[in-house]
Amino acid sequence: MRKITGTLALPIVTTIIATSAQTATATTLCDMNESPCPTGHAVKTVHFKNNTTMQVLFAQFDKPVNCLSALLAAEVFAGSPLTLHTTSLVFGSCKFVTQACAVWTEELPNFSLALTGENLGSLVATGGDLHTCELGILKYACVFGLEGLELPMEGVFHGKESGNGMITSEKRNPEASPFCQEATLDLLLEPSESIYIVS
Repeated sequence: MRKITGTLALPIVTTIIATSAQTATATTLCDMNESPCPTGHAVKTVHFKNNTTMQVLFAQFDKPVNCLSALLAAEVFAGSPLTLHTTSLVFGSCKFVTQACAVWTEELPNFSLALTGENLGSLVATGGDLHTCELGILKYACVFGLEGLELPMEGVFHGKESGNGMITSEKRNPEASPFCQEATLDLLLEPSESIYIVS
């Protein structure tokens, strides 16, 4: 599986500077590769899970927080841009070096999705945060703000390794909390069912 990574700045968010690719073109998630999406085939809910280990690396530490599982569920609402209202974002089996390390969210992010190319889109987060356990000798509890985080999205079979589709992030800098000024996020999520991104 090809893994694409992007750069994310935390307080987790440092302040992420993200460029929205939103356009006036209507965007639809569809279970068929047809544009416009046929009646009854627009995707109403999505469930994503990680394909590889999620990693969050803070600049002041030489080791990342690793999570073996990441699950995201959202309801899809039509519009321009299309919006995804997150109903669940859960991380599991997370560690910092050998220490078990909880990662959780206190504010769920929502996302807008704009079409950027054939079967390609850009997700931009509104609100949301990630919290970590206390890290290092000084026990820094880090918070990543996800506001403005931009995540590239591919529909099913866009590339030979896209599978049902995928969302990727590589080295994206979100806002971070006072003691965690800079961080990178490495994440790859795949939908449980085939999704096409169409206009």
